[in-house]
Amino acid sequence: MRIDGTSEASLRNVAALRDDMPPVVIVGAGWAGLSAALHLRRAGVPVQVLEAAPQAGGRARSQTLPWPDTDGIVLDNGQHLLLGAYRDTLALVDWLGGQGMQRLPMHWENAAGLRLTRRRHAPIVSGDAPVGLNPAESLSLLTALLSARGLTLGQRLHLLRTLALARLSGWHPPMGVRTVADWYARTHQPPVLVRQLWDPLVVSAMNTPPELASAQVFLRVLRDSLGRAPAASDFVLAGQDLGALFVDPALAWLKEQGCPVQLRTPVREIRVGRLGGMSGGPETRTAPPGGVGYLLRTGSAGQDERTLEARHVILACPPPTSARLLANIAPASFLAPLNGFGWRPITTAYVGWRASHHDLPARLPAVFSLVDDQADSGPAHWFFDRGEQAGWRLGAMVISDSEAAQAEGEAALQVALQRQLSELMKLPPAEHMVLIHEKRATFACTDDRPTVPPGYLLPQLPGVVLAGDYSYGGYPATLEGAVRSGRMAAEILLDDLS
Repeated sequence: MRIDGTSEASLRNVAALRDDMPPVVIVGAGWAGLSAALHLRRAGVPVQVLEAAPQAGGRARSQTLPWPDTDGIVLDNGQHLLLGAYRDTLALVDWLGGQGMQRLPMHWENAAGLRLTRRRHAPIVSGDAPVGLNPAESLSLLTALLSARGLTLGQRLHLLRTLALARLSGWHPPMGVRTVADWYARTHQPPVLVRQLWDPLVVSAMNTPPELASAQVFLRVLRDSLGRAPAASDFVLAGQDLGALFVDPALAWLKEQGCPVQLRTPVREIRVGRLGGMSGGPETRTAPPGGVGYLLRTGSAGQDERTLEARHVILACPPPTSARLLANIAPASFLAPLNGFGWRPITTAYVGWRASHHDLPARLPAVFSLVDDQADSGPAHWFFDRGEQAGWRLGAMVISDSEAAQAEGEAALQVALQRQLSELMKLPPAEHMVLIHEKRATFACTDDRPTVPPGYLLPQLPGVVLAGDYSYGGYPATLEGAVRSGRMAAEILLDDLS
């Protein structure tokens, strides 16, 4: 049972809660855990979601930032861009009644004068449809490439040839090519295309430098954006914070269904044991007496400790956390892949001007690539317009793979960001700036990263599955990967429960 554009049943149909069934315990209330909970509950399965933090949403949650002359401004803990290719995410948001999303045809513009716009020549069709099935859709990409500004005719033709050859190869890299940098060399990419198009796309989509980033994953990104119908490459901008768009409606719906998410409830350990038939209301329902299952110790040491029982568990927490929880019931060698991921940071600088500022243009660009024709454009890669709130015009500047930028120190980083606003965007200095560093924002999207799909644990631990963007194999860390992994984890358990 899927919540996406392919579902045959009405998305509003929800099966009656099966009180005779023990709840599936979901550890983690990020986007993967909430996705799993929504899918299971729609199928009539009770769920019990446990979140260690005081707030749900994981790495895409809302927070109140200190801001002058206000009680604080609510924004995300980091800027995220949704794409039209995010079918599961957008369908879930729509199903929950999310409002305020603005869908724009792809418009890539940077400070060096590059402009690449993909217009639709046919009604919107599924973003999952491959280019080539509809001549008008193929024309959309062809005209976008040939009409691109800021590139010579030769560079535009090389770009067109590169994508055509990638499509003919089934979006697989040439033999022996492992990294994106290798792919640049093998396909003879001109330095201008590397600097102005490929590098910004690699770093923003994969949060990994081209010298380390997987060429195969990068080509999948190209396939699922430029290689699909025009709707797939749309920029989808949220007019509100992601908590209000998805997380809060998901929490409210689960609560209405008798399955509230329990915050500040860390799981300390998972063991195998005989289920004893603990009883209680919806918040403490467990398996019926008898049988072997899983015992989850929750709460802080010495206080609020309790043991929950479950036959089925979804671990929607960071992979090292999952490995730690399972350390007493699975061999270390089996759990080793969960500890084998590298992690990359992202920094978001929220900037603002008072709405009455006379030197601000009437409109800010919705999305702007902070790349010019100089060797060092500055630390931030992208600028996003975040609209107006509490009398302030707001923007977000994103530094992908920000380890080097953070090493410069807060003061130097703020000076460099102000310089980008002035020199690249011709904007006045921001009157206020808040830096948010997410140290483990994404996994390193390298060719040798571990492979741990949602069902990886089942041979050793029946009834225990994984969920998280890292488990959605072959793709970079995205909200869509998290949401799809949650749906996949739910489907595995639904097959087992049927």
